[in-house]
Amino acid sequence: MSIRPCTTKDQSARHAPRKSNEASLKTEGLSYLAREWSVIAVKDKKAVGRWKEFQSRRPSVEELETMLGVAGVTGIAVICGPVSGGLTCRDFDDPAAYEQWRQVHPDLAATLPTVKTGRGYHVYFRSTVRSIRHLDDGELRGNGCCLLPPSIHPSGSPYAWIVPLPAAELPFVDPVQSGLVPVGTERTEWTECTEKDRVTESNGGVCHSGATQHVTRIRNGTDIRDLEERIEQAIRATLPQRPGERNRRIFDLARHLKGMPELAGADLRDLRPIVGQWHSLALSVITTMPFEDTWGDFQYAWANVRFAKGDDPVQTILQRSEGRPFPVEADLYEAVNTRRLLRFCREFQREAGENPFFLSCRKAGELFGMDHRTAARRLKAMCGDGLLEVVESGGMRANRYRYRGILDEA
Repeated sequence: MSIRPCTTKDQSARHAPRKSNEASLKTEGLSYLAREWSVIAVKDKKAVGRWKEFQSRRPSVEELETMLGVAGVTGIAVICGPVSGGLTCRDFDDPAAYEQWRQVHPDLAATLPTVKTGRGYHVYFRSTVRSIRHLDDGELRGNGCCLLPPSIHPSGSPYAWIVPLPAAELPFVDPVQSGLVPVGTERTEWTECTEKDRVTESNGGVCHSGATQHVTRIRNGTDIRDLEERIEQAIRATLPQRPGERNRRIFDLARHLKGMPELAGADLRDLRPIVGQWHSLALSVITTMPFEDTWGDFQYAWANVRFAKGDDPVQTILQRSEGRPFPVEADLYEAVNTRRLLRFCREFQREAGENPFFLSCRKAGELFGMDHRTAARRLKAMCGDGLLEVVESGGMRANRYRYRGILDEA
């Protein structure tokens, strides 16, 4: 049997599908990025290059094009959760379970973008879920990774939209009320991720955040859903609103978490995913601050929190200061409320140890019977006299001060 030699035309035909797929991967990848989704390139379900940073920020167009340009790329994966605007995926590993849900919720099934995968279906929407919940017939992914069309499954099956993406933003859906998560069937787990983790259908990228591994260990006798909601509220309540607030808001997060009995004695490693979620949501304000800086500052704050959220440290410190003599430097001032304010600052510094303390002029005014402008002038006078130092200015909000007078009793 003779073998016909390959012609240039034959070679072009052989490589045409690959080039076509590469072109479509780039086109679709950039369209997903334009939706403000954090997407990465994969090769046989394994991330191309280092990708952990894209859990907290989206890649640039140039970065994505570089990833997609690597030889052998077979697909695109999206990182679910806050970094992609709350994107959530209901992974139906069992096609029969998807069909059952579709029959019960036909209008929703016709609306929510849906992908046919290598063995089941992915249904996409937005939600407040920030963890991966393992179900009897698949997963609910509020974090981790999912392959997107036109990715190719290692079996050769392509991922394809059977309900296309809408031109507008995806709908916001409650997974329980929509029937996507049957009540009482979820088994929530949390696992740390590494750069070597595979982007698989079974582990969703293993990049979890949310209520932490500690929740799994304390779930007996604990309302997990309630605890997750309280953690979510703590994260939202402590996000910085403007540059320069990061340190103070991290300390506030530590106070909120210590105020939860279930987490008060938690191992720091169990809190890392919560801090990671806070960091990813705060990135729009703190810009490109690496997560390890936030994580290090949180550890310091956790070790130094003396009053959990719910306690009133200001009133406690005020009562304690009122029972002590005035500082020797108080003789510099005529008004009694100014001398009381100085004594309070000294007690606040004792409580803070080597750390600076936060105090706003409005709070100082409330405590010592002055309007906030007068309190601001008194605090500024103390700074001018070398008794206080502004460590960090909060503008119209609280400053961070350090007391420079004598801390020991006269």
